[in-house]
Amino acid sequence: MYELIERINEAADVKKFKVEELDQLAVEIREALFNRLTKIGGHFGPNFGMVEAEIAMHYVFHSPVDQFALAYPIRAIRIRS
Repeated sequence: MYELIERINEAADVKKFKVEELDQLAVEIREALFNRLTKIGGHFGPNFGMVEAEIAMHYVFHSPVDQFALAYPIRAIRIRS
């Protein structure tokens, strides 16, 4: 169901994606958030608004060595670390 998300075992795996795949990763993360939030409730806006930013931070910086604040979408990436 989440082909790209399933390829992430640790935060550093985000760097293994081709730049062209990052948009699809954002789509998958949004879909996973939507599916989860429609079942358990929660606020969509803040989570949806940070997806690309969180992906970019992992792609550019040396996560998890470089530290930055956690938002929910990052958990889809970091939870496997």
